[in-house]
Amino acid sequence: MSLGLANRRNGDERDGAYHLATGADTGKSVPTGNQWYLNDTLLVDSTTQVITPTLPGLYYTVINDTTTGCLLYSDTLAWLPGTGTANQRIGLKVGPVPSPGYFNVSFYMSTTADLDIAFYDVLGQKVWEQDYGTFTGAFNHQLSTTLASGIYFMKIFHGGDTYEYPVSITH
Repeated sequence: MSLGLANRRNGDERDGAYHLATGADTGKSVPTGNQWYLNDTLLVDSTTQVITPTLPGLYYTVINDTTTGCLLYSDTLAWLPGTGTANQRIGLKVGPVPSPGYFNVSFYMSTTADLDIAFYDVLGQKVWEQDYGTFTGAFNHQLSTTLASGIYFMKIFHGGDTYEYPVSITH
């Protein structure tokens, strides 16, 4: 037995709301006991048959088959929001802001390309940089800097795309 996973549009074709549902492709409907995951991270309190994704990434669900006692994994579905700012489309999260010099940074890239993250001061001078090489998928790292207190712009370069986020460092 396997679970199917589908990306279903809710209601009006123009409303832009998407839901992820088990059983949609295979006819194996599992209304209860679902446990959803995003990028292999447990989504606490997401145990229904249908969820509405809010962050980009790879979604799947796991259930316990009561007949066999086995865990059954659904197909995996990559979901990316089609609207919003560039930062919202990759699910960019940065914190804490203001920061004592380190930042927890997370986002999701659906394509493979070289990844580079840099910090620029208010004059546009590059003051910190880290190259991550070829990258695709979920990024979740803590970036530590020795930068002085001030306002900076963190730029994420992925292939030909650039994402920018203002940060503040206070010591």
